[in-house]
Amino acid sequence: MKTRRIKITTVLPFLEWLKSYTKHDLGKDFLAGLTVVIVLIPQVMAYAALAGLPPVHGLYAAFLGTAAAALWGSSRHLSTGPAAVVSFLVLTALIPLAKPESTEFVTLAIMLAFMVGVIQILMGFFKLGFLMNFVSHSVIGGFTTAAAIIIAATQIPAPLRTMNSAGSSLPF
Repeated sequence: MKTRRIKITTVLPFLEWLKSYTKHDLGKDFLAGLTVVIVLIPQVMAYAALAGLPPVHGLYAAFLGTAAAALWGSSRHLSTGPAAVVSFLVLTALIPLAKPESTEFVTLAIMLAFMVGVIQILMGFFKLGFLMNFVSHSVIGGFTTAAAIIIAATQIPAPLRTMNSAGSSLPF
């Protein structure tokens, strides 16, 4: 019986590109990382609030997802991390089950993230990425546009509900 040995770089692909990493690359990567952090911190806190989670959970999601993608991702150029559409989908999936920002809601969101991660790992293991070829660009564009409109519509009333010191309902 012939056994097939799995190379360590198959499981840990970052070891392959780490061989050619230089000090010059470290400086550039540090500056790029700092730039991303400055933009990412307020963004992920807002995404967490959009998902119905406490803002600190956005920081956890950004760190864990970005670190995993940096080490095991399929492309160095792929942008990873929390997104507005995913945050909105989490909220709409879990709001019938628990009150947003409650302990139960957070637990359900963690379980949902774990289940989605397992499904994605299994799809990668079984090489099912080709299924995305059957989803047309128009469908993806329509989904993204609809999600953006819904997210924007849910944000409009919030400043109008707050009253300023003069009793006006205007946000300024």
